[in-house]
Amino acid sequence: ISPTHISLYFALLHEAGHTLTIPFYLMRTTVMQKAKISSPVTLNRCLKELHLYWYIDYRPSYSPGRSMVGLIPLDTDFV
Repeated sequence: ISPTHISLYFALLHEAGHTLTIPFYLMRTTVMQKAKISSPVTLNRCLKELHLYWYIDYRPSYSPGRSMVGLIPLDTDFV
């Protein structure tokens, strides 16, 4: 996990608000500004890696504004 991953996670946490377990539509430009990420390539890479590390549930879409993100509770034990 790099500082970029942490920054992105906190930006997603801020976007989710109080509905942490409910998936929400990803507003890429807003999240990129909050996370201080300037490249869409970096954003996509970090989203995919956070999904692989089980920090988020990322459902990409090729339609603009239709990608969904759900935050996975950090206290969840995976078997």
